[in-house]
Amino acid sequence: MLVISVKLVIDPADAEVFGARLQQHAKNSTAQDGCVDFAVGRAQDEPGTFRMWEVYTGQAAFDEHLAADFMAEWREFSGPYVKDRDVQICDKIA
Repeated sequence: MLVISVKLVIDPADAEVFGARLQQHAKNSTAQDGCVDFAVGRAQDEPGTFRMWEVYTGQAAFDEHLAADFMAEWREFSGPYVKDRDVQICDKIA
């Protein structure tokens, strides 16, 4: 299994609209067969910082996620908002 950790930093003034759209993105993702979990959090001490923790059954499921139509829509929406992004792809060990 793969665990994907994503940190997104946006302008705190945009946090409400961004967070609402991110919740929809999580719902779209968990509807995919290979997505085991998709958790989203907003930092308590940094209102413009969001984190996602995604779990997929394997590389093929993650590749399918990246190729999904809703991912293109997410990229188009989120691109102008995101000031900084950090993505870590990990093998799940526990």
